[in-house]
Amino acid sequence: MNYSLRDLRVGFISCFFDKKIRSIYLCTSFTIGNYTAILNYISYPLTEPPFSMSQSLIGFIYVATLSGVFGSIIFGRFIGQIFDISLYRIALFTIFIGVIFTVSNFIWLVIVGLLLVSFGLFASNAIASNWIANNSPEQYKTEANSLYSIFYYVGSSVIGWLSGYLFSFLGWTFFMILIGFILLILILFIGNVREHNINHKLLDVNR
Repeated sequence: MNYSLRDLRVGFISCFFDKKIRSIYLCTSFTIGNYTAILNYISYPLTEPPFSMSQSLIGFIYVATLSGVFGSIIFGRFIGQIFDISLYRIALFTIFIGVIFTVSNFIWLVIVGLLLVSFGLFASNAIASNWIANNSPEQYKTEANSLYSIFYYVGSSVIGWLSGYLFSFLGWTFFMILIGFILLILILFIGNVREHNINHKLLDVNR
């Protein structure tokens, strides 16, 4: 079977404009971008009062990001039982709660916030990748997964890098408020996608 560049282009375009999955690409890009931004710049407020932590101790706190592994495992089990896009909203809301905690003046709340952010991020990735695999066009599964990876790494690198300018301008607290606001928009956006899919399925049944 010959596979040309034209076929590849058609596959990517079809997946990007597919209403069932294109929103996941955009949400994934912003979610991983926000996560990267948090990890990149959280050390700055931690080195200042009221924390005044050393770099070695801050490095130890990054171990909290391993909680993301458990997020993937736990939500992976839910996916097998209740596979719905609303699970993605729950994962994003978990990140949102974690973001709120990271602006606290209590170090234990900041650590809990990092745990929740990492937990929700890895959970959202597990849900998103499964959603792409199960809802992408049958003939373009490879292109759909490739496009997901592209949005994932572009979000991580580009948004994670550009957010540094916002952090230097806004400061940590307002920077995190902005990230929280973006997450709320994504949660509402995914909610609209869910309603669209439900209505689409009802129309198919009525037909």
